[in-house]
Amino acid sequence: MKAILGENEIFEVTRSKSEPVVNLNGENFPVDLLKAGNKFHAIWKGKSVNVEVIHVNKEEKKVSLFVNGKKTEIQLQDPLDSLLSSLGFSSTASSKVKQVKSPMPGLVLAISVEVGQAVKKDDALLILEAMKMENVIKSQGEGVVKQIAVKAGDAVEKGHVMIIFE
Repeated sequence: MKAILGENEIFEVTRSKSEPVVNLNGENFPVDLLKAGNKFHAIWKGKSVNVEVIHVNKEEKKVSLFVNGKKTEIQLQDPLDSLLSSLGFSSTASSKVKQVKSPMPGLVLAISVEVGQAVKKDDALLILEAMKMENVIKSQGEGVVKQIAVKAGDAVEKGHVMIIFE
């Protein structure tokens, strides 16, 4: 499981020989953990760290913590989230969508929206045929369709921008 702090700092907690290991920017650090309810005590890089879990939002995959008395919020990212992100999608709840990219090469079969149409999270946008399967591409958030950059019958490559939102 990866955790994102701010915009750039990413760490990942794994287990190595049954002890937790934190991977921070590609460097592994062993961590000794003691747990009591929603509070944790860790020795990390020779320093004592006290962590208290304040709130867990499972839908948005966010965790609010007190780390040594300072409030911090982290975004959790499992392997599926990493894959979706690499395909140009996000599995977490988002409020506004800027564009929809093709997650794979395929053929646009049908478009379900029009320019100027308001869409909500999980509304069907278009149908993309790939590997003999019809895939319904859904909105990952809210927005108003500004431009449709494809038409039915168009072949698209992975990452091709198909719909742009205001």
